Amino acid sequence: MKYLFIILVAGAVMISCNRGGKAPVMADSASQSEEMPGSPGRLTPAKVDVDIEKSEGVVSIGDLLSDKKKYDGKVVTVSGKVTKVNTAIMGRNWVHLQDGTEHEGEYDLTITTVLEPVEGDIITLTGKITLDKDFGYGYFYDILMEDAVVDGAITQ
Repeated sequence: MKYLFIILVAGAVMISCNRGGKAPVMADSASQSEEMPGSPGRLTPAKVDVDIEKSEGVVSIGDLLSDKKKYDGKVVTVSGKVTKVNTAIMGRNWVHLQDGTEHEGEYDLTITTVLEPVEGDIITLTGKITLDKDFGYGYFYDILMEDAVVDGAITQ
């Protein structure tokens, strides 16, 4: 038993030495982001100044966030400015969109798509709204637009 304890301690020391005694560093844009409510450690892009003209048939992000249950399972269209893009994660691209509206401090909508917009693009997307999506490993979304497609032109 004594030898098992020594082997375990030696192994832990070797692992620590291989990392320089430091925990792994995760790259993020924390200086430009805020922690997303309800998901510890997950960051949402900082709020940007966006003024999107409301078009017929387009739901504002503020309206989506204020009445989530109304839109659950429905296909909706949103327009906004792309504030962050994470590509090729779980076979899809993850886009953060803001349109200048908000509800109780929330202003950002996460969208999955095969499209690859660029930060700063103004885009209109149509996709299905899903509530309480849990991908595991701490990735939980109160609201998510999935499998979005372009419903209008991308502009810079």
